[in-house]
Amino acid sequence: MIGSLTVIKGIVIRTDEVKPRLCFGTYTCDVCGCENYQEIPNDKYTPLQFCLSQKCRENNVNGKLTFLPKHSHFVPSQ
Repeated sequence: MIGSLTVIKGIVIRTDEVKPRLCFGTYTCDVCGCENYQEIPNDKYTPLQFCLSQKCRENNVNGKLTFLPKHSHFVPSQ
């Protein structure tokens, strides 16, 4: 009911620690130096494997990516 106080009583039987959840991943290419960004919509994701830059595509090179945690965005998740 709107405008009324509701009281709920219960017992917590299990808790989990707060962990960081990746929202946006940032990777740098070891070949061309370009930064690649990956949006993570949910908890399950596959990291990028190859560079998506125009430079690597033109040269037909699959640049190896290195994850940059300091340039990525994390949110607390439980």
